[in-house]
Amino acid sequence: MKKAFKYIPIIFVNFSILLLLSKLWIDPFEQALNNNTLFNEVAKIIGFSVLSLIGLLILSRIMRKRQVQLFNRKLIYSIVLTLLICSYLYTDYTIKIINNCLINNNTRSELLRKTVINNINATTFIFAQNLTELEYNQFARTLDIPKLNRSAYNIDLNYNDTRSLMHEFSTQIKYDLPKDIGVKEFNYQSDKSDYQKNQTVEQIGNIQKVAFVKSWW
Repeated sequence: MKKAFKYIPIIFVNFSILLLLSKLWIDPFEQALNNNTLFNEVAKIIGFSVLSLIGLLILSRIMRKRQVQLFNRKLIYSIVLTLLICSYLYTDYTIKIINNCLINNNTRSELLRKTVINNINATTFIFAQNLTELEYNQFARTLDIPKLNRSAYNIDLNYNDTRSLMHEFSTQIKYDLPKDIGVKEFNYQSDKSDYQKNQTVEQIGNIQKVAFVKSWW
């Protein structure tokens, strides 16, 4: 236990940096989609912090066997190991900060104004019309919805996820595609009749009207 205490400063500094990065990428749009996002990320950071502490204790034993005495060298090894263990979070958060706060900041702010997003208790409801493919992708980064062809336009999204004892979920997506873009119809329904996923395509002039439905109840 005493050996663990000497690594607390490294763990604490690393935890604080990761927490700051998580707060940077969780913008108002992300929070509107899922108000538990910050809680989930804090739990994830705590998990990686525990793994880092275990790794540092193992490293301490290895350095003791190899008689590494210099404090600076021990510190560098400890910091490098902590960064390696948490490299996934650093990479993930950096990418999300670039996407959310730099590249797509204006798009995500506009989506908050032009769409209906209700996240109350255990229910998430989203209704959006006439989205571009870029705007739609901002939802697809967080929600369990399919990615669309880059040529998709005039996209309507109707999303409802109720995370109660009886989990119910439904997604309806309608969008247009040029006639030369290949898109298939399909219809799947489980044997228990509590899950379905289908897609229809209607040709109108030079436009393909695509309707996608996925639900379980």
